[in-house]
Amino acid sequence: MAQQDDFWLSTLDPEECFTAVCVGGRRELKAVLNLHRDRVRWRKPREFGFTQHIEGAAAEMAVAKRLNLFWSGLPLENWTKPDVGFEFEVKLRTNWEQDKDMGLKGTDPDDKTYVLVHGKIPSFWLIGWCFGYEFPRSQPSDFIWVPPSKLHKMDEMRGRK
Repeated sequence: MAQQDDFWLSTLDPEECFTAVCVGGRRELKAVLNLHRDRVRWRKPREFGFTQHIEGAAAEMAVAKRLNLFWSGLPLENWTKPDVGFEFEVKLRTNWEQDKDMGLKGTDPDDKTYVLVHGKIPSFWLIGWCFGYEFPRSQPSDFIWVPPSKLHKMDEMRGRK
Protein backbone atom coordinates (compact mmCIF):
# COMPACT_ATOMS: atom_id res chain seq x y z
CA MET A 1 0.00 0.00 0.00
CA ALA A 2 1.07 3.58 -0.63
CA GLN A 3 3.61 5.11 1.79
CA GLN A 4 5.25 8.54 1.66
CA ASP A 5 8.44 7.19 0.04
CA ASP A 6 6.30 5.86 -2.82
CA PHE A 7 4.71 9.19 -3.79
CA TRP A 8 5.59 10.68 -7.20
CA LEU A 9 6.25 14.39 -7.69
CA SER A 10 5.02 16.19 -10.80
CA THR A 11 5.86 19.89 -11.21
CA LEU A 12 4.29 22.03 -13.91
CA ASP A 13 6.33 24.64 -15.78
CA PRO A 14 4.98 28.22 -16.18
CA GLU A 15 3.33 27.50 -19.55
CA GLU A 16 1.61 24.42 -18.17
CA CYS A 17 0.39 26.45 -15.19
CA PHE A 18 -1.00 29.10 -17.55
CA THR A 19 -2.84 26.43 -19.54
CA ALA A 20 -4.33 24.97 -16.34
CA VAL A 21 -5.48 28.46 -15.26
CA CYS A 22 -7.22 28.94 -18.64
CA VAL A 23 -8.90 25.53 -18.55
CA GLY A 24 -9.96 25.86 -14.90
CA GLY A 25 -11.26 29.38 -15.42
CA ARG A 26 -13.24 28.23 -18.45
CA ARG A 27 -14.75 25.36 -16.44
CA GLU A 28 -15.85 27.66 -13.61
CA LEU A 29 -17.26 30.28 -15.97
CA LYS A 30 -19.21 27.59 -17.82
CA ALA A 31 -20.55 26.24 -14.51
CA VAL A 32 -21.67 29.70 -13.38
CA LEU A 33 -23.24 30.68 -16.71
CA ASN A 34 -25.01 27.34 -17.15
CA LEU A 35 -26.16 27.30 -13.54
CA HIS A 36 -24.67 23.86 -12.90
CA ARG A 37 -25.56 22.44 -9.52
CA ASP A 38 -22.77 23.35 -7.16
CA ARG A 39 -21.30 20.21 -5.62
CA VAL A 40 -18.95 21.70 -3.02
CA ARG A 41 -19.75 25.34 -2.39
CA TRP A 42 -22.36 24.55 0.24
CA ARG A 43 -19.41 24.64 2.64
CA LYS A 44 -17.09 27.06 0.83
CA PRO A 45 -17.31 30.70 -0.27
CA ARG A 46 -18.27 31.47 -3.90
CA GLU A 47 -14.67 32.33 -4.85
CA PHE A 48 -13.68 28.75 -4.10
CA GLY A 49 -15.10 27.64 -7.47
CA PHE A 50 -12.30 29.23 -9.47
CA THR A 51 -9.66 27.82 -7.15
CA GLN A 52 -11.25 24.38 -7.26
CA HIS A 53 -11.45 24.28 -11.05
CA ILE A 54 -7.98 25.75 -11.65
CA GLU A 55 -6.20 23.53 -9.13
CA GLY A 56 -8.20 20.54 -10.40
CA ALA A 57 -7.18 21.20 -14.00
CA ALA A 58 -3.55 21.61 -12.91
CA ALA A 59 -3.67 18.32 -10.97
CA GLU A 60 -5.06 16.53 -14.02
CA MET A 61 -2.27 18.00 -16.14
CA ALA A 62 0.34 16.96 -13.54
CA VAL A 63 -0.92 13.36 -13.57
CA ALA A 64 -0.92 13.27 -17.37
CA LYS A 65 2.59 14.72 -17.46
CA ARG A 66 3.98 12.24 -14.91
CA LEU A 67 2.29 9.24 -16.57
CA ASN A 68 3.12 10.49 -20.08
CA LEU A 69 -0.55 10.42 -21.09
CA PHE A 70 -2.83 12.70 -23.08
CA TRP A 71 -4.71 15.43 -21.20
CA SER A 72 -7.51 17.11 -23.10
CA GLY A 73 -8.59 19.68 -20.52
CA LEU A 74 -12.21 18.92 -21.39
CA PRO A 75 -14.86 21.42 -20.33
CA LEU A 76 -17.72 20.71 -17.93
CA GLU A 77 -20.14 19.20 -20.41
CA ASN A 78 -17.84 16.18 -20.70
CA TRP A 79 -18.17 14.89 -17.12
CA THR A 80 -18.50 11.36 -18.45
CA LYS A 81 -15.06 11.44 -20.05
CA PRO A 82 -11.96 10.52 -18.01
CA ASP A 83 -9.74 13.31 -16.69
CA VAL A 84 -6.52 11.80 -18.09
CA GLY A 85 -5.91 9.38 -20.95
CA PHE A 86 -8.72 6.92 -21.49
CA GLU A 87 -9.32 5.71 -17.94
CA PHE A 88 -7.88 7.87 -15.16
CA GLU A 89 -9.92 10.06 -12.80
CA VAL A 90 -8.01 12.52 -10.62
CA LYS A 91 -9.06 13.20 -7.01
CA LEU A 92 -7.24 16.29 -5.71
CA ARG A 93 -6.71 17.35 -2.10
CA THR A 94 -5.23 20.87 -1.89
CA ASN A 95 -5.41 20.94 1.92
CA TRP A 96 -3.71 17.58 2.38
CA GLU A 97 -2.74 18.18 6.00
CA GLN A 98 -6.43 18.03 6.95
CA ASP A 99 -7.93 16.10 4.01
CA LYS A 100 -5.51 13.30 3.18
CA ASP A 101 -8.06 10.75 1.98
CA MET A 102 -9.54 10.21 -1.47
CA GLY A 103 -13.28 10.70 -1.71
CA LEU A 104 -15.28 8.35 -3.93
CA LYS A 105 -18.90 9.16 -4.76
CA GLY A 106 -21.60 6.59 -5.42
CA THR A 107 -21.77 7.91 -8.97
CA ASP A 108 -18.05 7.35 -9.65
CA PRO A 109 -17.84 4.44 -12.14
CA ASP A 110 -16.39 1.17 -10.85
CA ASP A 111 -14.44 0.57 -14.07
CA LYS A 112 -12.28 3.71 -13.75
CA THR A 113 -8.86 4.08 -12.16
CA TYR A 114 -8.71 6.84 -9.52
CA VAL A 115 -5.49 8.66 -8.65
CA LEU A 116 -5.17 10.60 -5.37
CA VAL A 117 -3.18 13.81 -5.75
CA HIS A 118 -2.02 16.25 -3.06
CA GLY A 119 -0.70 19.69 -3.90
CA LYS A 120 -1.20 23.12 -5.37
CA ILE A 121 0.15 24.85 -8.46
CA PRO A 122 2.90 24.23 -9.53
CA SER A 123 3.78 21.02 -7.62
CA PHE A 124 1.65 17.94 -7.09
CA TRP A 125 2.29 14.62 -5.39
CA LEU A 126 0.72 11.51 -6.89
CA ILE A 127 -0.10 9.57 -3.72
CA GLY A 128 -1.61 6.30 -4.90
CA TRP A 129 -4.38 4.78 -6.96
CA CYS A 130 -7.25 2.31 -6.91
CA PHE A 131 -9.93 0.84 -9.14
CA GLY A 132 -13.45 1.99 -8.39
CA TYR A 133 -14.66 -1.56 -7.84
CA GLU A 134 -12.20 -2.03 -4.95
CA PHE A 135 -14.33 0.24 -2.74
CA PRO A 136 -18.00 -0.62 -3.38
CA ARG A 137 -20.66 2.06 -3.15
CA SER A 138 -24.17 0.68 -3.51
CA GLN A 139 -26.21 3.88 -3.82
CA PRO A 140 -25.64 7.01 -5.96
CA SER A 141 -25.80 9.03 -2.73
CA ASP A 142 -23.02 6.96 -1.10
CA PHE A 143 -19.72 8.66 -0.37
CA ILE A 144 -16.67 6.99 1.13
CA TRP A 145 -13.23 8.19 2.14
CA VAL A 146 -10.26 6.02 1.18
CA PRO A 147 -7.06 6.64 3.17
CA PRO A 148 -3.71 6.69 1.31
CA SER A 149 -2.66 3.55 3.19
CA LYS A 150 -5.41 1.60 1.34
CA LEU A 151 -4.26 2.74 -2.13
CA HIS A 152 -1.87 0.96 -4.50
CA LYS A 153 1.62 2.39 -4.91
CA MET A 154 2.16 4.50 -8.02
CA ASP A 155 4.93 2.10 -9.08
CA GLU A 156 2.33 -0.66 -9.30
CA MET A 157 0.45 1.15 -12.04
CA ARG A 158 1.35 -1.10 -14.97
CA GLY A 159 5.07 -0.62 -14.47
CA ARG A 160 5.04 3.12 -15.14
CA LYS A 161 7.91 5.14 -13.65
